[in-house]
Amino acid sequence: MISTFIPNQILIQIAAVKPPSDGKCEDLLYWAHSKTGRFTSKSAYLFLNNSNCSKDAHFWKLIWQWKGPQRVKIFLWLVMHGKIKTREELFKRHIVDKMNCERCGHERENVMHALRDCFVAKRIWNCLIPVNFRHHFFSFNLRDWLCFNLGKTGINEVGDECACLFGVAIWKIWFWRNQFLFSQKSPCCNHVVAEIKSWAQDIQNARSTLSFGQSNKIIKDVRWQAPPESFFKLNTDGSRLKNGLASAGGLVRDCSRKWQFGFGMNIGFGSVTIAELWGLFQGLNIAWDRGIRYLIVEVDRQCVSQLISSTRLMPNAHFSLITAIKELMNRQWLITIKHIYREANFAADSMAKLAGSLPLGLHVFENPPEGLGYWLCNDIYGTSFLCSVLT
Repeated sequence: MISTFIPNQILIQIAAVKPPSDGKCEDLLYWAHSKTGRFTSKSAYLFLNNSNCSKDAHFWKLIWQWKGPQRVKIFLWLVMHGKIKTREELFKRHIVDKMNCERCGHERENVMHALRDCFVAKRIWNCLIPVNFRHHFFSFNLRDWLCFNLGKTGINEVGDECACLFGVAIWKIWFWRNQFLFSQKSPCCNHVVAEIKSWAQDIQNARSTLSFGQSNKIIKDVRWQAPPESFFKLNTDGSRLKNGLASAGGLVRDCSRKWQFGFGMNIGFGSVTIAELWGLFQGLNIAWDRGIRYLIVEVDRQCVSQLISSTRLMPNAHFSLITAIKELMNRQWLITIKHIYREANFAADSMAKLAGSLPLGLHVFENPPEGLGYWLCNDIYGTSFLCSVLT
């Protein structure tokens, strides 16, 4: 007898996939690595190179997402490639016969020396960075140095403001290095530091003004509302942890805000969209089995309501689930699905997160589980939450 062993991780991945139903539609070939489900050489190439490109993708995004002038972005791109025209680079191209630094006399002027380690550059950085951070700042290699300071942390740990200041600083340090070599101009350190801070502040002010002009947001009170008389309301939600494990949950209440049932489903590995769709499917299925025929459904993920309402269903990773949900909705009952704000769906969100701690599969709750009382009370008393809404 041949025994087979299926690793637990694979079982968890399979658990998130809904098997197709017999007689619903014909089987279709689906290529999982493209949005349309159709095979293309481009999608195959991207899939094969994904493991090699995923780390570099974030690395290069730091440049093109940098918030500042285009010429500085291009300079940062050259710096990351190590291709700015330092004495070392010119020596490699046989343009100069020595690669020593002409400012401090160091035997080798490479990218890191020109922008950070030369005593002239170091004096400027010492005026910009905190004392307790200098040891780490001057110990990084080129790639880590750029990644750390162009990311969301860095010399002042203030996110985009830090990245902006850093980008401006290395641009100016290079600019004044060239001024010294070609024009023998050597401004004082305080002048350069003041210019760096001033230009970085101007960039931040310009971005703030632009963002303010484009922002059309209002603050409004959002709350869960009971369904009309004779109707029931189903709220569903999905949750996904950083390790890829997903879960779904939801609850049904009547027009008097009374608990009818709740459910949670530990899905296994899956996306947030898969989790949301599973929550919707299980909620509809249980409601139908319990004889509910007048139902309002609320979800807080807009793409789910769009997928369900779409009349053209393309083959994709969610095809089987969406087909099953549409089949449920086409039964003999009065049902509407609408998108709501997350602040009006906290009870369902709590159910979805609770399901992540349960065994794989579906779990139905005839009574509210422990820990849900706070959100149920807020919904019963009509507690509202402030929400920033695009107009």
